[in-house]
Amino acid sequence: MADEKDLEIEAMGTVSKALAGIDEDARGRVIRWVAERYGISVSTAKSRGAVNDQVDQDDEDGEDDAEIETGGGGGYSHFAELYDASGASTHGDGMLVAAYWVQILRGQESFGSLELNKLLKDLGHGVTGTAKVMTNLIGKKPALILQLKKSGKSKQARKTYKLTDAGRKAVEQMIVSDAS
Repeated sequence: MADEKDLEIEAMGTVSKALAGIDEDARGRVIRWVAERYGISVSTAKSRGAVNDQVDQDDEDGEDDAEIETGGGGGYSHFAELYDASGASTHGDGMLVAAYWVQILRGQESFGSLELNKLLKDLGHGVTGTAKVMTNLIGKKPALILQLKKSGKSKQARKTYKLTDAGRKAVEQMIVSDAS
């Protein structure tokens, strides 16, 4: 057992050294990649050493305020801040940014297009024809979104989606590009 603990401490030291030379946003991307690669669930850190995955859940009126405490997520406390930082200019970009918010920053494993569109509508950027927009994001090479399941038989049946690694990288690139 002692050998396993020594390996664990050694691994922590290696990770600490590797992350020491990069900025906070890059550290967040690296940590998310490692977690995804090794199937680990990670909550966001509010401050160094203080883990806080507290998301504002539905308030008294049943509405989701779409706020989250973030550390490595760029410090966005509201979807509006992330959307603004991304410089999203098309419906597809908006849906992609909303997917990033829901899956990466809020930690949901999957989402529906209605959930994404509600976030966008609250900002005055609602999307008409969400199914077509999602189909376009799925059709990109590599796919930016994946459809996980469909509930119902009609063409308009509710579908469940997941952001791909390429989709995550696309949003992070939008944020970096708009910041410069």
